[in-house]
Amino acid sequence: FKPWHRPRKQWVRRYQWHDSLLHMLRETHFPDDARTVRYLSLPGEDLLDVRVLREACEQAGLDLRFTGLNSVRRGSADDVQLNIAESEVRGLARIHSGSTILRERFESIANRSSLAYAEVRSGGPFHAVNIDLCDHIALRASGPGRATVIDALAEVIQLQLTNAIHPWLLFITTRVAPDRIDARNLAALIQAISDNVEASDEFGRRAGELLRAEGDRLR
Repeated sequence: FKPWHRPRKQWVRRYQWHDSLLHMLRETHFPDDARTVRYLSLPGEDLLDVRVLREACEQAGLDLRFTGLNSVRRGSADDVQLNIAESEVRGLARIHSGSTILRERFESIANRSSLAYAEVRSGGPFHAVNIDLCDHIALRASGPGRATVIDALAEVIQLQLTNAIHPWLLFITTRVAPDRIDARNLAALIQAISDNVEASDEFGRRAGELLRAEGDRLR
């Protein structure tokens, strides 16, 4: 079994991702000629997230059009498993025929001339963006001048803010590994949170509740 096969991860899929999406879909108006939920995913080879969120769409009477990125090596055993799972999922009800999976790293979205960026741009704006990472969100770049997860996430959020006129959800799952963190990325995350605390009383209150801290201790 891999980490995403464990019961605790299915709990996240069912009671966080599925339930949050279903609640939003029931509160969102979809015209009769555009009853499609657009979903950006970093799926594992089993497409478990797509399978679970498809159920939410089915309950809401909507189709699911997913855009997935998986950096699996072509021809590998994992690639074969991904192909099998994709074929199975495409045969399920409420899966949009325009759904696609690219064999690309998430970080490649930060390159505006890449296929991943073009596919994300054409596949969005999304109703749900699910950045389900196997590594740390503040991971160091894989080489000099290479983009990071933070860079790619910034591009996705910018596309959403520019184009989305409907509510949308952002799910982020990150591994916690202190020895893998890039200091610049971590500092940027901390600064962003600090700026939001200063700019919004509500954000500061909710952050304080989440972190069980307030005032100087929260800073």
